[in-house]
Amino acid sequence: PLMGYIMIAILMQGFFFHNMKFLHFEKSIIVMSIVSALALAMNLWLSILWAPESGVKGIMIATIVSFGVTFLLSGLIIAARFGRSPQEQS
Repeated sequence: PLMGYIMIAILMQGFFFHNMKFLHFEKSIIVMSIVSALALAMNLWLSILWAPESGVKGIMIATIVSFGVTFLLSGLIIAARFGRSPQEQS
C-alpha cells in the first residue's frame, strides 16, 4: 500500500538531484549546500511531526514534500540564472 508513496518520493528526489547537478555544473556549491541542508532539515522536521500519527506513510509524505519543495526552490534559482543575459552571467 505504500508503493505509490515510495515511487513519488523517489521521483521527487530524482528531480531534486537533477537540479543539484546543474548547480554543481555552475559551481554554485554554496547554493547547493543551502538547498541540500534545507531538504534534510525539512525532511527530518516533517518526519518527526508526521511519523507518530501516520507511521511509515508519514515519513514517505515528509520525503515527498521536502524534496518537492526544495526541487521547486532550486528550479526557481536555475530559472533565474537562465533568465539573465550572457553579460550578467559572467
